[in-house]
Amino acid sequence: MTPVKPGVVELRLIGFDVLGKVRMPKTPGAGPLRIPVALREDATAFVRDYLTVPHQLTLGATISGKSMYLRNLIKGLARQPVALVGIDCKRGVELAPFAPRLSALATDPDEAAELLPTLVKEMEDRYDLIKARQGIAPDIPDEEITSDIWGLPEYERPVPIVLFVDEVAELFLTATRKDETAVDDELIRRNPCRIKGAGKESSAERQIATVAQVDALADAVGPRWRLMVFLGAYGPMRPEEQAELRRKDVDLEAMTIRVRQAAPELTTGKRALGDTKSEVGKRIVVLPAFLRTDLRRHLDWYAEKDKGAEGLLFVGEKGKPFRRSSFGRKWRKARERIGMPEGFRFYDLRHTGHTLSTRSGATLKDTMVRAGQSSTRAALFYQHSDVERQQEVAGGLDDLVRAERKKGTKAGAAQADDGPSGADLVRDA
Repeated sequence: MTPVKPGVVELRLIGFDVLGKVRMPKTPGAGPLRIPVALREDATAFVRDYLTVPHQLTLGATISGKSMYLRNLIKGLARQPVALVGIDCKRGVELAPFAPRLSALATDPDEAAELLPTLVKEMEDRYDLIKARQGIAPDIPDEEITSDIWGLPEYERPVPIVLFVDEVAELFLTATRKDETAVDDELIRRNPCRIKGAGKESSAERQIATVAQVDALADAVGPRWRLMVFLGAYGPMRPEEQAELRRKDVDLEAMTIRVRQAAPELTTGKRALGDTKSEVGKRIVVLPAFLRTDLRRHLDWYAEKDKGAEGLLFVGEKGKPFRRSSFGRKWRKARERIGMPEGFRFYDLRHTGHTLSTRSGATLKDTMVRAGQSSTRAALFYQHSDVERQQEVAGGLDDLVRAERKKGTKAGAAQADDGPSGADLVRDA
C-alpha cells in the first residue's frame, strides 16, 4: 500500500511469495549512482540512489542483513565510473574482500586517521571548484552550499567518490583526537568527526561469569574446545588470537603461551592471518597452575600433530582450523544448556578474567598486559608489569580459582559419594 496523495492510496497485489523466490525486476531502475539492492515486500526493487540521498546510516541487529546490503552496494557500484573508498577499523573484516576494487582502504584506526584528512581535503577542493564555477561567494561556508559536482560541466566534473565506513562509532572514537591535531597543524580546516557526543562511548555493564559458570561452560562445549573457554577467561585471550596459537607457542613447563599473531574470520569464511589487534597484543601470557592438566591433555589429544611445532593448537573434528561460525553454534548451545543469559558472549569471558585478576591482587597495568590492551592516556598512570609480576598475578588467580572450586566441591559432596563425574575426571589437576 503506497500513499499517492491525500485521501488516495495505491494497493498492489502480488501473486507469489516474494521471499520464496527472489526475482529482481527486469528493469530495476539502475543508473548513475542508482543501485538496486533488494526487493520490497510488494516485489518492486529497493534502489539506493546516491544522487538523491548522498548520505546513509545503516542500522540493524546481528544477522539482519547489513553485510549483504553492503556487498550488493559495492557490487553494483563496482561497474560504474566511481571511486570507492573504505574504512573498516576492525582490520578489514567486512571490506577487505573488496580491496582490489577500492581506491583506498583503511583497516585500523591509524590508517583511518591518515585517510580522513585526504578525503576532507578532496571535499574542500571540490567545494572551491563549485564556488568558482557557479559564482558562489568565497566566504560562504561549505555546509551552506546546496550545489554539487553534477552542476559542473562534464569535462571538469571530478569522479564521484563513495565512502563506506564500517562501524562508524568506532571511527569517531579513534579518529577524533588525531583529526583535532590535524586542525591544529592546519592540515585540514575542520574536524570531520566533530559530532556532539560522538567522542563518548556508553555501553551496558558487561556480565561477569563465576568460576563455577566458567567450568560449566567449559564442560558444556565439549573436551575439544574446553581449553579455549579457559584461555578466554583466565588468559584472557581473544578468539582470533587463540585461532592462530601453535604448538611452538606453548611452554608447558613454564605454563606460558606466546601470542604472536591473530587470524580473525572474514564474513567470506576465510582466515585473515595478520598482526594482533594492537602491538601490545603480542605478549607472553602466564597461565595459572590449575590449567596444567587441561593444557597437557589438549596438546596430547586435540592439537594439530602432523605439522610438528607449527601445528595449530585449536582445530576442528576434521582437522581444519578454528571456525568462528562452527564454534558459535557450540557456544550458544552450551550457554543455553547451563542457563547463562542469551547476551553473554565469549568476549565476556575476558571481562571475567579482568575481574578475577583484580581480585587476586593485580594492578590495572597487570590486567592490561595480560589481556594485550593499550591506552595512551591511561599509560601515564600505570605501573610497570613484567613477566615476573605476571607470574605473581597468575599465582594469585590460581589460588582464587582453586578456592572457589573447593567451595563448589563441598557443596556437591553428596554427589561425590556416588563417584566422580566426567567433568571431575577431566579436571583432576
